[in-house]
Amino acid sequence: MIKLTSVKVVDSYRLAVQFEDGTQGVCDISPYLEKGDFQELKDESLFREAFCTGWSVEWPNELDLSADTIRHLITAQSKSNNYSDFTEPSYPMTGENRADYSESDRPLR
Repeated sequence: MIKLTSVKVVDSYRLAVQFEDGTQGVCDISPYLEKGDFQELKDESLFREAFCTGWSVEWPNELDLSADTIRHLITAQSKSNNYSDFTEPSYPMTGENRADYSESDRPLR
């Protein structure tokens, strides 16, 4: 998995991110805000507290999105302005990537 090197909240529910390979982009997290615990991030003051751990974007309430998920969002969203072709990555990870995920990585519901 490629690590995140920076995360910055740019406006309502959007993050500007950069990866260690130089890839950068802006991703809209709003598709996740109707899913389970991620509804807590509708509180913009909480959302603005996002920080980079290298392997994920995390918030003080212990919610996180993995670097792989963020990269997937950037790719999917760059292909579609209305997110109609948005699909979530499958969980749990299998094969060689599985070792990159810890017990604390939670699937989105």
